[in-house]
Amino acid sequence: MIENFDPKVKSILGDAVIKKSGKMAVYTAIFGENDCLNEILKKNDDIDYYCFTDNPKLTSNTWSVIHCCGFYRSTRLTAKVFKIFPHFLFVNYDYSIWIDGSYRIKSNLVVLSNIFFKNNHNILFFSNPFRDCLYKEAKVCSALGLDDKEVIDRQIKRYIFDNYPMNNGLIHGALIIRKHHNEIVNKVMDLWWNEVSNYSYRDQISFNYIAWKEGLNVGYIKGTLSSSEDFEFTGHIKIANIGIFRKIWVKLKVMIIDNFQGDNFER
Repeated sequence: MIENFDPKVKSILGDAVIKKSGKMAVYTAIFGENDCLNEILKKNDDIDYYCFTDNPKLTSNTWSVIHCCGFYRSTRLTAKVFKIFPHFLFVNYDYSIWIDGSYRIKSNLVVLSNIFFKNNHNILFFSNPFRDCLYKEAKVCSALGLDDKEVIDRQIKRYIFDNYPMNNGLIHGALIIRKHHNEIVNKVMDLWWNEVSNYSYRDQISFNYIAWKEGLNVGYIKGTLSSSEDFEFTGHIKIANIGIFRKIWVKLKVMIIDNFQGDNFER
């Protein structure tokens, strides 16, 4: 399906393909000035670690840094090209783990990998720790100005028209474990990209809808990513710099929205 994508997306992916082979690749993407690269505290010799970046000065003692020249509309969307398309990046790997740049890997990931290998699902996430409904996620993103309200409203109206159910689960998209050569997983990734590139870039709004529509059985890891012994949240640079009072206001606003039981989308 990549043939139908924007030529720039095809160019970005084509220039970044990893030719090395292996069982599992762990990767992240850092574009723009949103994140620093967190060094891995405990590596696994059976896993290869990659960081894709547009920063020519970025180096690492624990990651293989892949410097990229391509750019798609914004640094945010460019990073999501890498997040969503491991099946084009890691053609000679069987599995991949995406981890957001705002997290540090603390363990060798053996326990987490074993959970995946023993699981019947082809894709695993942690559940969103705050919400279990994409409609509520959309409302929070809209209210906090995290993306264009009109774009989100237009997107949600499609989901309502398709009778997507409320409270149908919500991913925490900061970590994804995939059998990225599975046919239905790849199809969902391609369709997910269509949502992210044509509607809101807030990918947690759209994933569960696409998975539901395509019949992908999504697996969820017990617990939350923030409480996992494998990872540590270090935060985004821009969020870290907004100041303590701004952080408190954002948290209070989210709490107010989350406690509101109605929804402001027409049905």
